[in-house]
Amino acid sequence: METGEPLAALVEQNGSVNALAVSPDGSQLAVADNGGSVRLWTTNTWALAKTLTGHDSGVASVAFAPDGSWLAAGYYDGKIQIWNPADSIRRATLTGHGGGVNALAASPNGACLFSCGDDATVRLWDVNAGVERASLTGHTGTVTSVAIARDGTWLATGSHDSSVRLWDAVTGAPIATLTGHRGWVNAVAISPDGKWLGSASTDSTVRIWDRDSATAAATHTGHRGWFDSVAVAPTGGWLAAGNTDGTVWTFPDQGPSSSALLTRTPSGVTALTISTDGTWLAVGGDDGTVRLLERNGSAPTAVLTEHTGSVQAISVFPDGSRLATVGTDSLVNIWDIARRTLSATLSGHRNWLSSVAIAPDGTWLATGGLDEGVRIWNTSDGSLLASLKGHTGGVTSLAASADGAHLVTGSSDGRVRIWDAATRTLTATLTNHTGVTSLAVSPDGLCLAITSADGTLQVRNCETWDVTAVARADGPLSDCAWTPDSRGIVAGGTRGIYFYDYVPGA
Repeated sequence: METGEPLAALVEQNGSVNALAVSPDGSQLAVADNGGSVRLWTTNTWALAKTLTGHDSGVASVAFAPDGSWLAAGYYDGKIQIWNPADSIRRATLTGHGGGVNALAASPNGACLFSCGDDATVRLWDVNAGVERASLTGHTGTVTSVAIARDGTWLATGSHDSSVRLWDAVTGAPIATLTGHRGWVNAVAISPDGKWLGSASTDSTVRIWDRDSATAAATHTGHRGWFDSVAVAPTGGWLAAGNTDGTVWTFPDQGPSSSALLTRTPSGVTALTISTDGTWLAVGGDDGTVRLLERNGSAPTAVLTEHTGSVQAISVFPDGSRLATVGTDSLVNIWDIARRTLSATLSGHRNWLSSVAIAPDGTWLATGGLDEGVRIWNTSDGSLLASLKGHTGGVTSLAASADGAHLVTGSSDGRVRIWDAATRTLTATLTNHTGVTSLAVSPDGLCLAITSADGTLQVRNCETWDVTAVARADGPLSDCAWTPDSRGIVAGGTRGIYFYDYVPGA
């Protein structure tokens, strides 16, 4: 766990691995391969526990029951097999699809299984009886994905026919057809409260749909780059996202109901932050400038130009009077907001800087970068308080705990380290991350959000550091921020902006 190496390499598969599923209790990992086998691995020892065989066709999809009592595997030949993971006994073979079974989803109560396939159908199965209850037709191309609402009353499917369809999960009756994509729909997902859903397509867009009106609530498209930075207004109500194509967008902070182009800068946006009172924002660019913009104004009120390299991170002091910026010139610049002037420059790092964090009381700030070190500075006189060593890769992100007692550091080495801010000693090391890209402590101080280059968003408890939630985007994530109520997380990445609800204990 301390080496940063993989926990295990599972090499018993027969051909390419096509699908994975984790059992509800987290004790088993199901791995489906092209050779027709599903292997169950124990997650505490990563030993092979069972191999489910007896079919000649490759496995395309796999899903556990919500209580873990059964496992479903969908095959290229259109068959579905239901297995008992405890004793490896095959309970049923379901036939009906005329092509490969691309995705599976279990109803919340575990009584039903939904499947979709190359034959353009979605099928509803009674798992206990082992029979088909309904065949949902309407798609005119391969159905690639299926998602069920948490209350079990409706489901969504995506297809190569470029549409998303909504269905009644009890009767199988069609509810709505959502159109607008101009390419294959490869994935669908439903929000935890069931009020909206998202769809991803080969047309390079992610569309957000309102469930009740069955209309697109937001479509984030037309960008030449990716969203490298996001920030939520501390006062609530809105957030901003910066794109490497030079655009800055604003959104409501409680969901993707709308978006607006705030400004277009002459260089890629590499960092941004919002003022403590939520009235203005600072935007850093790869041209070395920091632009100050009013919340509703597209023209900058000031352009700060002292950096000689790309600006990589920006942070506002808690009292809103100063701004700290770091960049590829290895310098830390402190700015007086009222005067729009440079008040101090801190030097000492030997390589690019990529992160900065300020203590809640504003007495110290931390910086990190490609030299693998973290430096803590006294903000009153600019003196160096400490240098923290331990990461074996560039330090990509920093965050101070809500009470200022701890500093959290993230690195490309895949580790998150927790430091005592007073003694500057290491208190914990968190692993199982792939290239940490950003950190954010929730406003209530209870949770830490971590994004990684593999598209994973992980939430940990700030007392025990245990994982409380995991989500995965369809591309690398670059930045994240909490909503002021600590119940939502916004993340930006190569494929767009993602909105996540966070319900403690859910």
